[in-house]
Amino acid sequence: MGEVYRATDTTLGRQVAIKILPDAFGSDPERLARFEREAKTLASLNHPHIAAIYGFEKSGGVAALVMELVEGDDALALATDVDDDVVALHGDDMLKGVTLRNRLTGEERIIETSFLFLCLGGVPNTEWAEEVGIARDEEGYLVTGPDLRKFRSFAETWKVNREPYYLETCMPSVFAAGDVRHGSIKRVASAVGEGAMAIAFVHRYLALG
Repeated sequence: MGEVYRATDTTLGRQVAIKILPDAFGSDPERLARFEREAKTLASLNHPHIAAIYGFEKSGGVAALVMELVEGDDALALATDVDDDVVALHGDDMLKGVTLRNRLTGEERIIETSFLFLCLGGVPNTEWAEEVGIARDEEGYLVTGPDLRKFRSFAETWKVNREPYYLETCMPSVFAAGDVRHGSIKRVASAVGEGAMAIAFVHRYLALG
């Protein structure tokens, strides 16, 4: 869970919101990595109902997101975190609030807001891949095709006498497409295109091995 503060950008003369990790998480490498991924996810989004990100700063052992300051009640939505799950919606004809539960602490809190934007794919759900020996990058995305040669265990895991197909993982005949794949463009249209490519590679594998 992050802590959000109002601050002044003295260089540009504007009000900003600064989100930092609590002291309990500030020295946790995994939490810091997830915090940086959150910054990259926000930087890839452009929507009038999403606060813009101005930068990701590290100073004195503290990592911080510098974001657009959203005035009004909905500014509380800036406190959402990649470890928060939406567990309840509140309102009748219109959304008036959401209940968030933090996966690490179990803490629940209600945020009053009339908007809810879901960003899926920012943190890949690929723990299963490690259990079956499929290579992942440091952020958990599945490594495929030519990128496998850059992976540390390629010689140990790739035993087929051919190069891996473009969307093929280190396990022959298992393909990855869309947001879950290392190096992919995290957009719906890209995922649809890669899905069609994956089907073509499956047919090629079935025909040629």
